[in-house]
Amino acid sequence: MAASKDGKKRNGRGKQARTPVAPYMAVGLSTVVYGIGSRKDIQKNLDTIEDGIHAAMSVVSINMPVKLMALAEGALTGFTDEAFDLPHTVAAKDLFIDIPGEETDRLGQLARHYETYIIVQCKARWPEVMKNRFFNTLFVIDPKGKVAHKAAKNHIFCRERSCTPHDIYDR
Repeated sequence: MAASKDGKKRNGRGKQARTPVAPYMAVGLSTVVYGIGSRKDIQKNLDTIEDGIHAAMSVVSINMPVKLMALAEGALTGFTDEAFDLPHTVAAKDLFIDIPGEETDRLGQLARHYETYIIVQCKARWPEVMKNRFFNTLFVIDPKGKVAHKAAKNHIFCRERSCTPHDIYDR
């Protein structure tokens, strides 16, 4: 690495050299998931997730900081709509979350407390795209507790009732 005229270190291609990221740990957390019959039932899954995060952080972060916590797909909302073949609009209205919302706020408190990213995938409404529909949604909460990224699953399991971007692209 050579210093350029501006005093910054450059690699052999003239690009500014990046500082390496300090070592860290990532945790994949698979919790017990309870089926939900209404939005309030998600709190039981959130309680389980919160306990799991506290436990994982107390053990895993002994040697290095945990900077990434990934929850299993469905950890918040489960797959009740598929198990009971619920009509899509009923499931969207009665079961699934908004992003951001109270569930993301609670996970955001944990992300802030532990200064980590939390990755979640659950069924969520996207009213800004289409009302009365839900998507299997991945979202990332940053260490400041805010939703930093949100994306809909494109390729779904054959029994899954989630909308995909392909389903509504032309509407």
